[in-house]
Amino acid sequence: MSEAIQYLDILILAVIAGLVLLRLRSVLGRRTGHEKTDTSRFTYEEPQKKQRRRSY
Repeated sequence: MSEAIQYLDILILAVIAGLVLLRLRSVLGRRTGHEKTDTSRFTYEEPQKKQRRRSY
């Protein structure tokens, strides 16, 4: 009897895990390699260094 309950627990957890994975896939989508590249990414440019003025 105890072994049957263990197998039932594993089966229930496997079904729940499968449902979670299917839900994540539907929300996040799949990568196909044909996605448009994000052109709104921030490009970092180094600030120009200020030149020091020498005082004599």
